[in-house]
Amino acid sequence: MENLRIYLDHLGFSITEGPSPDEIKKRWKSLCQAHHPDKGGDESLFRKVTHAYKMLTDASYRNRCLLDDLKRGQPNGQGSLNVRMLISVSFEEAFFGRALSLSYAVQKFTPEGEQLPVKDGDQLELDNLLVTLAPNSFNGFEALLYGKGHRCGEQRGDAAVFIQVLPHPKFRIENGKIFSVEQVPLDICLKGGKIEVVTMYGIKTLKVKPGTAPGSLLEIPAAGFYRTGPHVVKVEVAFPSAADLKVNACWKNLGIDWNEAEEDLEAKAYLLRFSSTGG
Repeated sequence: MENLRIYLDHLGFSITEGPSPDEIKKRWKSLCQAHHPDKGGDESLFRKVTHAYKMLTDASYRNRCLLDDLKRGQPNGQGSLNVRMLISVSFEEAFFGRALSLSYAVQKFTPEGEQLPVKDGDQLELDNLLVTLAPNSFNGFEALLYGKGHRCGEQRGDAAVFIQVLPHPKFRIENGKIFSVEQVPLDICLKGGKIEVVTMYGIKTLKVKPGTAPGSLLEIPAAGFYRTGPHVVKVEVAFPSAADLKVNACWKNLGIDWNEAEEDLEAKAYLLRFSSTGG
């Protein structure tokens, strides 16, 4: 109510007048003509009446300004009645979206801004907030709930909810797409083939073309956001072990002398043990 009175006053109205949206727009245009800098007016007054007009008529603009004020700790006419909540959600919740039900104890304040103590036997006032987290909420989701803050008599502040997405051990978000790093066997990178990849929608098959280089980015269609975007795979080569090189038919023609290689490894291990004992 206090903010409404301030913005109406900037446009030359009293709160008892209850101007209609058309009247507010007409008054704003008149004041813009009088204060426009190009016509010799005061730029600060021009900005003030334009801000007041938008706060009274544009819900998205008002929502954004109030959230910015709350993030900066500005009272915005409500003082300590405003509530700021930082909520952690899982990667999966931010990816698919969900309804969040939040509960908190409403605090009571005096007109001077002092918190009233809770006396023995007093019943705590609990309030529930329902926030809908939309799919793909990875870009600083925030919501403003009017009149859901703390209380001073019949007056209540606003509640601002900010979402923090917890990291995922496998997936990450980059440039609006979901990524994962996958180990691809060397022989599949060289000759081509298929691997199975865990995505947000389960296990998918990825086709790898012959000659795929380490660091290549491959896409799995319809496995990203809204099942329309891709799941992007960054290729990391998985080199075969010595045991695989010995038994796997595709590596038999590499010309490795395993007896000589193993003798060399044994010699290095012996020298390492000898040097560690101070010999």
